[in-house]
Amino acid sequence: MNKKILVIFVAIASFVVAMAVQVNPSSAESDTSNFSWLQKVVSEGKKFVPGSSRDDLLKLFSADAGDQPSPYRYLLKSCQLIRADISLSKTGWEVVTVSPLTLDLPTRAKPYSAHEEWLKCLMKDCTAIKPGMTRAALLKNFSAEAGLQAMLPTRYVHKKAALVRIDVNFEPVDKTKAKSEPVIKTVSRPYVDLVVCD
Repeated sequence: MNKKILVIFVAIASFVVAMAVQVNPSSAESDTSNFSWLQKVVSEGKKFVPGSSRDDLLKLFSADAGDQPSPYRYLLKSCQLIRADISLSKTGWEVVTVSPLTLDLPTRAKPYSAHEEWLKCLMKDCTAIKPGMTRAALLKNFSAEAGLQAMLPTRYVHKKAALVRIDVNFEPVDKTKAKSEPVIKTVSRPYVDLVVCD
């Protein structure tokens, strides 16, 4: 039953994203291929939940080769740029917590695939967004996520891949000024998630 729902959800999400994403015609084929790859990778990573066994964990993830605080950082085997912080039980055989899938450069030096290079470019767009920038600067590469949000949206998706997201909080707008543009107060670490349909 859950697999059927996931398949239907992914199909609907693909249609919604295809309708919403603005793609440069010269790179449409490449972007479509990259997006399909990213959607498959994220779907794979989202299947992993607390209560899974350590063996299931090691089928999808590999431990990052850096310093290992608790919870441990694991990289998705199918994309070394996507990671999750995962805590194991005291016995070490059962997963207790799994963080959302975030984008991060791993500590190990490994050649990247063409898909991962594309994702690195999207990560640069995400990390270029800094506090103090205006909403207009944010909207060059991002759009507000569809669905239910506050009056000034906080979840933004990359225009080339709606699975790549950042959460943005804004300073209160000064309504006494005629052309007051919202200014970014905080920006989250880039993360990936399936398309949300509210």
